[in-house]
Amino acid sequence: MTSTIEEAYDEMMGIIRTGWLASGTTSSIPLHYDDRRADKPGEDANGLPLPWARVSIAHIGSERQCIGPNPLWQETAIATVQVFTAFNGGRQLSNQILQVAANFFRAITSTELEVVTVGPPERIGQDGPYFVANMPCTFYYMQDNSQA
Repeated sequence: MTSTIEEAYDEMMGIIRTGWLASGTTSSIPLHYDDRRADKPGEDANGLPLPWARVSIAHIGSERQCIGPNPLWQETAIATVQVFTAFNGGRQLSNQILQVAANFFRAITSTELEVVTVGPPERIGQDGPYFVANMPCTFYYMQDNSQA
């Protein structure tokens, strides 16, 4: 089977959103998308910033898989869940959220997407009032020349 970049993007975003909403840990945490404007959720009663996350998908390469006038291309992309928790004590929640993301990436059983690697978590560190960490997932999908 082959996919267009938009089909692969839509399928991966659907998997992430479904996994996010299915978890008791993350279902109440706002999930933002890299191509949409969104506001940060504010602060809790103690003045600490509330957690949130952002999802992005980037195309990172193509590799020709056969020779001929109409070749197949193995497209490589990376989906990233970027987690923002309170800098003062947010690491534990960040780790729980990262584990949810790793679990739904590892559970992908798509006929269109093939997961190559999940993680490891990337600890970015402090960004203003937030502790930031990423969970990356590298995946492949196939595309033929007619879809390019």
